[in-house]
Amino acid sequence: MIEQINTLTGKKAFTSIAVCSSNGMLITGSVDPIVRLWDPRSHEGTLVKQSFIGHCGWISSVFWNKMRENLFISASFDKTVKIWDIRSNKTPLYDLVGHSDRILCCDWSVNEIIVSGGVDCTIKTYRRKI
Repeated sequence: MIEQINTLTGKKAFTSIAVCSSNGMLITGSVDPIVRLWDPRSHEGTLVKQSFIGHCGWISSVFWNKMRENLFISASFDKTVKIWDIRSNKTPLYDLVGHSDRILCCDWSVNEIIVSGGVDCTIKTYRRKI
């Protein structure tokens, strides 16, 4: 049997959610340009711990880095994927460009490959230069 154990309420409709496997933190995308970091274990009044501002369109997809729990990516209708570090919400670490239309999904593999797919009917693959 599976039972519901919690309900989190936001102010905008959710489009994407990812759970960090090591600490249970959540990142969410919504029908606005802000990525939010949630701590569902919090007892401090608010469950939203940080807001990451840098996109210009709806957030369509979010994904944690499987090897480094402080990093995640977000994809947006603004045609970009951004890499973020939860230790600093000032600006993204990287902006990944290449799509000619809205991005709908993204993923980050254990071997550090980032992929994104979108309305332009393409899948873009990114890897850090060494």
